[in-house]
Amino acid sequence: MSNIILQGAGGHARVVIDCAIAQGRTVACLFEPDGKGELYGIPIKSSYSPQNFPDAHAVVAIGDN
Repeated sequence: MSNIILQGAGGHARVVIDCAIAQGRTVACLFEPDGKGELYGIPIKSSYSPQNFPDAHAVVAIGDN
């Protein structure tokens, strides 16, 4: 299975990370405008570069449920 990258690092991203891990997937990186720190040990970056994750699947994990 390929890695997953997420757009967003808030509450919805936490749920998506839990679901991904339950499916045996790896979340490689999160992207958020301020791009600082990490969430559950996953780095948070401010900008995306396709060269860094060429085979990753992207998931939008932002929004208000």
